[in-house]
Amino acid sequence: MDRPSTPHPEFVSIGHVSYDAHVSSDGGRSGPAPGGAAAFAALTARSLGLSAGVVTACGDDYIAAGWLRGVSASVVPGGATTTFEDRYTDGVRTQRLLSSAGKIALGDVPAGWRQPGILVVCPLLDELPLDCLRWFAADFSCLIPQGWFRAVGPDGAINIARPLVETIAGPWDLIVVSSDEARTEPEIAEWRSVCDVLAVTHAERGAVLYRGGEALDVPAVGATPVDPTGAGDVWAAAFAISYSRSRDPRAAGAFAAAAAAVCVERPGLEGVPARAEIEARL
Repeated sequence: MDRPSTPHPEFVSIGHVSYDAHVSSDGGRSGPAPGGAAAFAALTARSLGLSAGVVTACGDDYIAAGWLRGVSASVVPGGATTTFEDRYTDGVRTQRLLSSAGKIALGDVPAGWRQPGILVVCPLLDELPLDCLRWFAADFSCLIPQGWFRAVGPDGAINIARPLVETIAGPWDLIVVSSDEARTEPEIAEWRSVCDVLAVTHAERGAVLYRGGEALDVPAVGATPVDPTGAGDVWAAAFAISYSRSRDPRAAGAFAAAAAAVCVERPGLEGVPARAEIEARL
C-alpha cells in the first residue's frame, strides 16, 4: 500500500479509479482517459480547497502518471487498473469491461482516515461491500452507488443489476443516483429510506432532491458538452461539500449544477472545476 502524505484528510473518497476508452459512432477510439468516481470526487474537493485522500485499487501506471496530483492516495497494490470501453449512441452509454482492479477491504483504509469531515463512497465495479459505511465515523457521508448496479457479462458487457437497497448499511447523509438507477416511485422510496437527502440526477435536465417530505427541482446550468464522463461525480462531490456546510439544498444544488456544467466542457479529469469557474457560472 502506498503511504499517504496527508495524515488526516478532510475529504476521503473510496472506490476504483479507472481508465475509459471512448468509441465514437463511426468506430473511432480515443483514450484510454483517466477517470473513476473516486478520482473525480477527490480532485473536486482538492480544487475547492480541502485536503483530500482517495482509497483505491489500481495499477502502478495510474499513480505514476500523476493523475491524482495534490491528492493523498492509499492504494491496494498489484493488478491492473479498471478500464472500460464506452460507446455513446444518441446520448446513451454502453460499457464493456477491459480490465479490473481488485477488492478494497477495511485494512486498506489508513486508521487516521476513518473519521473524515466528508466521506464519499463511490464503488465502480462492486469492489466495496454494501456495509462499508461501518468502516467510518464521518461527519458527513455521501454514497454514489453506481458500481453496485454493474454486473459483467461473459463478453465483458456491463449490465444493470439492481442491488437490494435494504442490505446497504446506513443511514447516509446523502445518496446520489441517476434517473436510470431510480426510475419509479417505489425505487425512489427505497433509496430515501436509507438516507437523509436523496438526489436523483437527470443529466442535462438537472436533478430532483428529496428531503423529508419535500421534492426540490434543481435545474441544470447551460453548457456546451465535450465529455459527460465524471459530471455526475463532480456534481455529487460539489453538492456534498456545499450542503455539509450550509444545509441549504437549493444553494448546494445550484453550486453542484454549476460545477457539473464546467466539467462537461472539458475531457476527463481536465473537467474538474476550480471554485472561481463555478462561481462565474452561478
